[in-house]
This record gives sequence, structure tokens and C-alpha cells, in this order.
Amino acid sequence: MEPFDTSFLTKSLFEAVWQAFRWLFSAWYMWAFILFIFALRVGPHLFETWRLRKAGMPEIDRMTGLEFEKYLEILFNRLGYQVERTRYVGDQGGDLIITRGGERTLVQAKRHSKAVGNKAVQEAAAARPHYKCHHAMVVANQEFTQAARELAKSNQVELLGRRQLAEMVLSTQVGPAAPSAAVTPVAASRTPSPSTPAAAATTPTAPPTCQRCGRPMVERTSARGKFWGCSGFPKCRNIVSME
Repeated sequence: MEPFDTSFLTKSLFEAVWQAFRWLFSAWYMWAFILFIFALRVGPHLFETWRLRKAGMPEIDRMTGLEFEKYLEILFNRLGYQVERTRYVGDQGGDLIITRGGERTLVQAKRHSKAVGNKAVQEAAAARPHYKCHHAMVVANQEFTQAARELAKSNQVELLGRRQLAEMVLSTQVGPAAPSAAVTPVAASRTPSPSTPAAAATTPTAPPTCQRCGRPMVERTSARGKFWGCSGFPKCRNIVSME
């Protein structure tokens, strides 16, 4: 018996696959639909990533806790608030006090690497009456846990997370001519902590604005002493001497 010839099956399969590819590539409307779905799914994420980068959030994420407090100090000042800073050690849960229109708001600053939990809300709620403030607020470079949101709602503590912080920063990016923060130390900061030198209780110098990119500068320390460094480091490496 002669063997069964299967070559026509292979040829037919190849032709069918080729015809399918030809149809797929010739159907431009199919590709347009695929690109439209891709844009709907990926577009918002790409835009949000671009917006956060423009606001300098990657640089903020690399700040220390003290640098973040100073950064918020400048930011709120640009937004039209009178800013007071509590002492860094023994602040009773409050980092800044911002005042506008006679309303005092206690600000708890949290520079975290993950979602912020209940503790920050508890500290802000407890510090509000201690500093005789009308409102309490927690500002963080990350978002908040659901438990923290629920606790903040019941204690009337306002939460400003990563997205809201980026919006605040973008609204104040007005270029190198932007004003620097005017700092008014709160009464508690005039009493030095036992573990803090007396010089730390003196009125600090207002951080300048970077003349290259318009971002606020932060205090940094090297082997040669202290200096102002741009908060946009390493993208912007501008430095200013404190002398």
C-alpha cells in the first residue's frame, strides 16, 4: 500500500495562517481599536506618573523627615499661610502650625516609604488642642490606609496624601522668582530640648529658592560644613553657601 500523502494538509494550514495574518494587518480599524483600548488602560497611569515626576515627588521621597518638614514649610508659605515650626525633638505630634484668616491648623508631616497608618492621625488629633489650633492635618508623601482614613474622619483630621501634595506643589511652581518661606518659630521651639543644643532653638534662616529650577532648597551637611542644596537633587545639583 502506498503511504498517505499529507503535504496538502501542511500547505493548506500554511495558506490559512498566511491569509489570517494578511487580513489582520490589512484591517486598520482593528489596530485602531486595539490602540484605543491600550490608551484607555495605560494612558491615565502614564499621565499620573508624569505629573508626579513633574511635581518632584521622586526627590521628595528621598528627603529625610526634617527636610520634608522644611519643604512643607516653604510650600505652605507660598500658598499664603503664615508658617510656624515646632521644635524637632519633643514636638508632641505637631511639626508645623499654619495660619490664614485667623484659623490655625496643626500639621503633622510624614515622609514614609509606604502607606501611612493610624499613628499619624492619632498624633495630629492629640497635638491640635496642645497647640491651641482650630484644625489638624496630616501631610504625607504616600497615601493613607483605609483604617487611617476612617480614624481621620471620626476625629476631623484632614488628610493630604501623595496626589494632593503633588497638586499643591504644581500649583506653586512659578519659577525662580518664587518667594522663599518666612519662618516664625512657635513658642514651644524657643524652649530647647534637653537633648538639643540651645542654638537649635534660635530662629532659623529662611531656606532660599533654587535659582536654576525654582524648587525650594534644603539644608545639607558635608565634611566642610552646612550648605543649601536643591531639593531636586540629583536632577538639579545647585548649591548655595550658608555663609
